[in-house]
Amino acid sequence: MKIPHKKALTFSMAANKLYQLPPLLSLILLFLTPVQAQTNRINFEQFSLTEGLSFSTVNEITQDHRGFVWIATEDGLNRYDGTTFRIYRSTKGDSTTIGNNGVNAVYEDPFERLWVGTTGELSLYDRDLDIFHTMKGTANVSISGIAGVSESKLWIIGNAASGKDIFSYDLESNKISPVPLNAIQGLKA
Repeated sequence: MKIPHKKALTFSMAANKLYQLPPLLSLILLFLTPVQAQTNRINFEQFSLTEGLSFSTVNEITQDHRGFVWIATEDGLNRYDGTTFRIYRSTKGDSTTIGNNGVNAVYEDPFERLWVGTTGELSLYDRDLDIFHTMKGTANVSISGIAGVSESKLWIIGNAASGKDIFSYDLESNKISPVPLNAIQGLKA
């Protein structure tokens, strides 16, 4: 009766020649090989009204190129700097505030401009002056999403009196118009 040999670790070198290491040497090399476990951890922090968040329901979150976290809520736009919250709310009669406290969307485009979509209009944040500019032609559009198409054009997801769901906003002409379905069909994610 022939006793089967224990299998040894095999490896390939140049010219596709196979070499066998003795089982004991294979085990020694295996235990001497450094093994490193995944050490990167993701830390989560939970915020509520107690920590300064303006509303308990969050509609959207984004982080801008400066590291600020922008949180869209039903009671204003929250900016978190890693320590404290700054809340931006609409003030009646003040055209430098967001147009509506019901903030649904916040988006930073590739040109580092921060766009805010509310239940009533689109606003652009002016970082230098710490104010908002309401974009003409977007009144009465309940905005739920914003995407950049080019430097001068945004696509907006929302509802208006016309019932259309996707709009194109031209920043040069300040005109908003429905996007035809055939303009969307050839796009790939």
